[in-house]
Amino acid sequence: MSRSPLLAGAALLALVAFAGTSHAADAAKPDCFSSVSTWFDASAADCPLSAYGLTFYGTIDAGGGYETHGAPLNGDAKTGVGELISKINDRGLWEGVPNGMSQSNFGVKYRGEIVPGWFLIGDLNAGFDPLSTQFANGPQSLVDNNNIALAKQNYNTDSARSTGFDNTRAYVGISNKTFGTLTVGRQYAFSADMANAYDPFGGAYAFSAIGNSSTFVGGTGDTEMSQWNRSVRYQVGYKGLRFGAMTQIGGYDQGNNAQGAYQFELGGDLGHFSVDAIYSY
Repeated sequence: MSRSPLLAGAALLALVAFAGTSHAADAAKPDCFSSVSTWFDASAADCPLSAYGLTFYGTIDAGGGYETHGAPLNGDAKTGVGELISKINDRGLWEGVPNGMSQSNFGVKYRGEIVPGWFLIGDLNAGFDPLSTQFANGPQSLVDNNNIALAKQNYNTDSARSTGFDNTRAYVGISNKTFGTLTVGRQYAFSADMANAYDPFGGAYAFSAIGNSSTFVGGTGDTEMSQWNRSVRYQVGYKGLRFGAMTQIGGYDQGNNAQGAYQFELGGDLGHFSVDAIYSY
């Protein structure tokens, strides 16, 4: 991870989009667990694996393809292969393509009412490469290629994902419909959430430069600042408006990529129009 001094500065991100809506008729929910085929026909939303407030969830995204300018797969890199042109992409090859549409992941989240209207929440999630079964770890992909000639390197790139079973998020908090949500732990920065929310490609690694590289928007210039290892985050909404604030706890000693950081979010929805502005330090 980078250990360069933090430069005083700020970035203002404005993200605007028109959101379409659909009005499909509500279909009857399936009898989720009556048979294996019925369960596979249903969506995760229809048939969540939930009990006692716990929900287990995940995604496996794997495929294959040909790249005219590619690099051999590296099971540590979050994308596995080079979807964007870089100095490593120097040959044509057929290969497995993991995580092209989304990051393969598995996790468990919790939501349980502690007093009327107040909920204890939590989420633990890990991203992985389905072809190698290894946790996504960008810094490790760089280490894998130390002292190897460029022409013989496999794919490698930096990433905020580097912490194993909690490389996506690991937080706990409380939530109330009126007073909002307060969470503590490893979390996405607001800039990363908004980049994927407004990206027409949904942050797909294989099709979106914004999704493939968190440097551009999600990390506001530093890919490893798209996720904060130790942070406090608060969000609240009222009649289509929303406000959020988050701050980093600790510096390099807590595995963060800066000695100090904070963000503010202000946004809202009006009909089909949605806008969010984020101030990041």
